[in-house]
Amino acid sequence: MWAKLKNLFSRNKPDSLKRFKVAPFTLTLEQWQANEQLVSEMAKISAQPIWRAMMQVMRNECPSGIKLEQVGTLITDRAALQAQTEGYQMALSNLESMSALAVVPYVPEATFAPEEPQ
Repeated sequence: MWAKLKNLFSRNKPDSLKRFKVAPFTLTLEQWQANEQLVSEMAKISAQPIWRAMMQVMRNECPSGIKLEQVGTLITDRAALQAQTEGYQMALSNLESMSALAVVPYVPEATFAPEEPQ
């Protein structure tokens, strides 16, 4: 039996499996929210009960529930916990906002012309 397991894991992999590099996913939240198809798919996912339950569990696990000692806790420890909490809440907010379409407002290009005399 052990010999079979050893052979199973020691076999050469087929040549058809080749490694290749994949470019990192560079889409931003703003770009996601401007894409109607992506927002629509995320809205379907976020409407499912399992997704809502998962998000509630994630909210329950927020580090803001960690209680530091009143005496003996350094200010740097408090600052680190606050930064961790804010980052955690930001990540959850970003996940929730991926199901909302947000049209990016048009920002006019700044052109500077010489002032006209009055």
